[in-house]
Amino acid sequence: MAVRPFVLAVLLCTFSASAVPAFAAGCKIGQLAQLAVTMDGLRPMVSAKINGADAQFNADSGAFYSLISPASAAEFKLRTEPAPFHLTLIGVGGSAGASVATVKEFTIAGVPIHNIQFVVGGSDAAGGAVGLLGQNVLRIADVEYDLSNGAIRLMKPHGCDKTLMAYWVKADQDYSVMDIEWATPAPTAQEPVGSVWPRRGEAT
Repeated sequence: MAVRPFVLAVLLCTFSASAVPAFAAGCKIGQLAQLAVTMDGLRPMVSAKINGADAQFNADSGAFYSLISPASAAEFKLRTEPAPFHLTLIGVGGSAGASVATVKEFTIAGVPIHNIQFVVGGSDAAGGAVGLLGQNVLRIADVEYDLSNGAIRLMKPHGCDKTLMAYWVKADQDYSVMDIEWATPAPTAQEPVGSVWPRRGEAT
């Protein structure tokens, strides 16, 4: 089975960028998309469509790839194929094998994206969600988690390496800044984002 990579350039071209405030000369911030969020307890829920049918996802910044349960894959009549031999899901309850499903049209933030893959495995997600929205979507750009205002924003900064990015901070407010190192290399326009790789000897 050949598994298509989720390429950064595709989504950057799909979403239109809109300007947001910047505070230093040469620093520009484009907003690629804003995902409306509804909190279900501590779970941020994001609406999407799978082949035109409504679906709720739990936005999970800790998930390396977007995932749906086997029951959800069956509900949306998605055909599953074996996952690459080295792909195993590991959670609190132990480890389990996985499969892969391709959604012909996945719509998020009002934008339809074609032939998007999901890992299929694990148990049903809580809160009525069909699965998790993971890093192959959330890491296509810088992410602003503004959950108190019901939004996750995908941002694309340019020339802002030494600029305070907390544009919402007022002059009399305190704030903190912390460097974060990625556990995996950051994607580029030529790199797949959170790809599920094919088995040895098969082409992507």
